[in-house]
This record gives sequence, C-alpha cells and structure tokens, in this order.
Amino acid sequence: MAGALLTIPISAILKFLPVWTGGFFPDYPFLDRMTITFFIIAALMIAISLLRPARQDNNTIKVDKRWFKVSTEFVIGSVFICGVLVALYTVFW
Repeated sequence: MAGALLTIPISAILKFLPVWTGGFFPDYPFLDRMTITFFIIAALMIAISLLRPARQDNNTIKVDKRWFKVSTEFVIGSVFICGVLVALYTVFW
C-alpha cells in the first residue's frame, strides 16, 4: 500500500526538483524518472517488509489443480484463434 500511495508524490518531487533547486538537480525525461521512482519504491517496499515482523498465523491460499483444467472445446477454440491471428499477421505484415 505504501508503494502505491507514494508513486505519484515521488514522481512529482523528481519532476519539480530541478525547478526547486535552481537547476542543481537534472531534469530527467519521463521514462528515466519512472525508472528512478520504481527503484525508490522497490527499496522502500523491501525495507518495510524486512523491518516488519512476520506474522505467526498462516493465511495462505490453498490452490487446487482442478481450478486450472480446461475443456477440449476451449483448447480447440484457442488453437483456432491463434491460427487465425498467425495467418493475419503473415498476410498483412
């Protein structure tokens, strides 16, 4: 939650930091600013998870393999759609 809430403020700080510092801090392009924001948020999330004690209760989700079974009709339809897409890309690319 901290990472989601801090993404916009950190990006805004990085955007306006060159103006606030009088050009001392470089003005990064958008994708570079997002990369810096990502690494700051990732480091923050790692620090929070390491500093927070682990809970003793085990609330894991039990996964059943039957949830991922698909019908034969679904597989045939999927292969057909993929074939049509391959044909369209081959003809029009």
